[in-house]
Amino acid sequence: MTDQGQVVQSLQSDTQETIRTDLRAWILSIGNELLTGRTPNGNFTWLAHRISEAGGRVVGGSVVPDDEDAIVHALGEASRFANLVVLTGGLGGTPDDRTRPALSRFTGRGLRFDEGAWQIVRRYARQLGLSEAEESLRVQALLPEGAEPLENPIGSAPGIWLKTPEAVFVALPGVPAEMRAIFQESVLPRLQREWRLMRVLQWTFRTAGFVEAHVQKCIPEEVVAEVPDSVEVGFYPNDILVDVVVRAPEHQADSGRALAGEIRKYLGHRVYAEEAGVALAAVVGEALRMRGYTLALAESCTGGYLAHCITAIPGSSDYFVGGVVAYHTEIKERWLDVPQRVIHREGVVSEAVARAMAENVARQFGADCALATTGIAGPSGGSTTTPVGTVCIAVVTPGQTQSTRVWLGTDRLEVIRRATIIALEWLRRQLEGLPDADLIQAWMNLPGEQKR
Repeated sequence: MTDQGQVVQSLQSDTQETIRTDLRAWILSIGNELLTGRTPNGNFTWLAHRISEAGGRVVGGSVVPDDEDAIVHALGEASRFANLVVLTGGLGGTPDDRTRPALSRFTGRGLRFDEGAWQIVRRYARQLGLSEAEESLRVQALLPEGAEPLENPIGSAPGIWLKTPEAVFVALPGVPAEMRAIFQESVLPRLQREWRLMRVLQWTFRTAGFVEAHVQKCIPEEVVAEVPDSVEVGFYPNDILVDVVVRAPEHQADSGRALAGEIRKYLGHRVYAEEAGVALAAVVGEALRMRGYTLALAESCTGGYLAHCITAIPGSSDYFVGGVVAYHTEIKERWLDVPQRVIHREGVVSEAVARAMAENVARQFGADCALATTGIAGPSGGSTTTPVGTVCIAVVTPGQTQSTRVWLGTDRLEVIRRATIIALEWLRRQLEGLPDADLIQAWMNLPGEQKR
């Protein structure tokens, strides 16, 4: 695509009407709290996803403090590359809210009191019993000359739509719920009319238990190389949760669908869901529910994180009966009946102990299935034979118990999270009768050891 955008033929018009797809967006995030790291910039992620999904292209973004000069400079940089600049933050009524004056100064359009914006502010003030005479409220009704207020259904500060010859500037509050509400209800429909955006189709394949490189190796390079440039394949890793996404404009729907089918075939049993945002624990829960099975947990190194993931899913009480966080060795012996002789002979981080934990918690809780974890999350406590990051996992399903010993790195939180994901994915495969050798073998290479 060129800087001027591309023109494609309409699928819905006998006259071959052209559709503009040249929306180039820049997201400008404003706030000192973003630069100190105290607040994650979730607004950028959300906006970038929505704009891309609608058919626009996000060409860049920046984060600046609550400083008028910094905002003006960033607006100049953004408008060099984009024809849509979306600002978030700095629209309140306190002295550090500098978005309005910065936008006014950059565009050379003086601030004026807008009656439509004032009606939005007044309505919210009345709901909260605030005095309409407060200066902090009246400031929020000041807009640059020629700008239009955007309805804020859940807050006081109206959004701003300002169209200039250079670009369209959209200013939104930094509060995530307010920003999303205004964008969805007021901004997105106008963008679709202004740029006549083409819908982008998307196919998502969620995988668990592998790093990005493992997932990429599953798909031959020639499969991706043969598709049109307008059809995109993306790998989106969140450590060992990797989404493979195929995106195609509507006029390339057949090519996108064909590519998605090929990728799905090569990923095979590694795909646990085909919809963005579906949690692995939810899929495991549904597999348990469909079979009428219940689940119990015996956790050591995961410290309750496994139970947290399970219970974060609505309706998990249908299948999850409970668990034990047996962190200390004595608790494993006393509450999970792990024989002391097994611990002394095999070590507390061993497959034998993990199996005993899983089998005994299933028996004690009367559960059909169970998961157990025991390991060394670090950063200390490891040894030559059992280095930091060693985790033993056991899975109980009706009629069988399986266990494995894996090495999951040296970062404490990473080890906890990886152990949880692998345990859930292993249980999913056991329940659905899917192969699991690739999942286990990917993590069996301990430091200084050969794969077993």
